[in-house]
Order: sequence, then structure tokens, then C-alpha cells
Amino acid sequence: MLTRRTLVTTAPLLALPSTSWAQGLARGFFTHGVASGDPLQDRLIIWTRFVPANGDRIGWEVSEDESFARVARSGTAQALLANDFCVKVDVTGLEPGRRYFYRFLSGSDPSPIGHTRTAPAGAVQSFTAALTSCSNFGFGYFHAFGEIARREDIDVVLHVGDYIYEIRRGSYPDTADIVPGRNIEPSGDTVSLNDYYQRYASHHTDASLLEMRRLKPLCAIWDDHEIANDAWREGAQAHWSNQGSYGDRIAAADKAFHDWMPIRRAGPGY
Repeated sequence: MLTRRTLVTTAPLLALPSTSWAQGLARGFFTHGVASGDPLQDRLIIWTRFVPANGDRIGWEVSEDESFARVARSGTAQALLANDFCVKVDVTGLEPGRRYFYRFLSGSDPSPIGHTRTAPAGAVQSFTAALTSCSNFGFGYFHAFGEIARREDIDVVLHVGDYIYEIRRGSYPDTADIVPGRNIEPSGDTVSLNDYYQRYASHHTDASLLEMRRLKPLCAIWDDHEIANDAWREGAQAHWSNQGSYGDRIAAADKAFHDWMPIRRAGPGY
């Protein structure tokens, strides 16, 4: 079972923030770790999910060292119900090809410490990407993500689609093939915005996925199952008339994807 204790202890908290940081920040819980993504030479996205008990403002820091003695950038952000309490910051003014550490701060406990890096500039001796796709929660544990997290030579993770599966429980995989303890929420097909939010939350109970997101910057695009099977502009093989407007379903899937993933929106219509 996912608990606050297991989430906080997925990463070492090597340096506690000064008490002055906590003044005026919301109290609550970091529920699904931290993540980073879409690294450019001078910027990258950092992400967390924070459910507040009061207020909505949290702090963030990006540091050149894991003790946070050399903080490069810092600021505050809001954890809003409108975004399923997901928080994203596009941190600018960073140095190219550099490793950074980041965390979020609240009036309660700090988040786990994340590791990330910016994109290199000019000629480099090596740059290694891990290519992933098709993360079906019911078929088993995401051990491959754990291996990626442990590899020091991997600079970035490319997830090329089907980060979640929208299909109802017991359909794919069949009930008999579901790995014990890997039941998805909601039990039905994901159609509404809340459905998609629940499905992303289910996927992010996997410890290996959380650790990969904590330690490696992620670049992600969607395929069809982030919306519905065999999705295209005018419909989907797995969208039925009793599920309402297909346009509304696309909008819900789009928002949930961009709220839960540490990525930028490419532009209108993407």
C-alpha cells in the first residue's frame, strides 16, 4: 500500500531546508514523489504533486549540490485542485550539460530530492537515452524503470507513448492475467478528467516508476492509449456513443497528461 512514509523514504533527504522557508508555505503532503523533464541547454521542468491541508503555495529549489549549499534557482508555485494538485515549474537560467538537484518545500516535510541534468551544448563525448513505451500497470511491475534509474550512464528517458492504458479493469489484461496487487483505478474505462487523473495516480504507485522520474529527466509524447485505443482526430475504436463527446474526452486526456507529466506543452493543438 502506498503511504506517506514510503513516499518520503523513496529518496534520502540529505539536507533539511531552513525553518525560514516554511513560513507562509502550505502544509500538506507530497503524494507522488518528484520528477523533471524536457531539458534544454538553459532550462528544464521540475514537477511534484502536493495535496495541501491549508493554503496552496509551496517552495522549490534547484541546486548545484545535493546539500543545497549552492542553490542556483528558487521560487514558489501553487498546488491547485484545478490541476489535480500537480505542480510544474519551468526553471530557467541554468548551465548546459550540468547535473542539478531539486526539491520542493512546504510548511510540513520537504519533498524527496530529485536529480536531473540540462542538455549539453556543442560537441560531447557521449549522450545516452533510454527508450521506453507501453506501460501497462496490470501486466506487472515496472522493473525496467528501476534498472534505468540505477544506470549512471543514462542521461535522459524518452517515453514514446502509451504511458497509461485507458482500458477498464479485467479487459487488457484479462482478470486472470492481472498481477496480484496491480489493480488500476478507476475500474472502468477512463473517460472523464477525474478518470484520467485516477489512472495516472494508480500508475504512480509503482516504486520503480517513481524512482526513474526522480533520478532521470523525462521527455514524453503520447500515443493512443493516453486517450483511447486506436485514437485519431475524428474518433477512436474504443470510444462509444454512451461515453459522451469524443472532443470532451480528448480534452480531458490532454489535460491529465500535461498535468501529470514533467513536460512543456508544445503549442496549440498538441
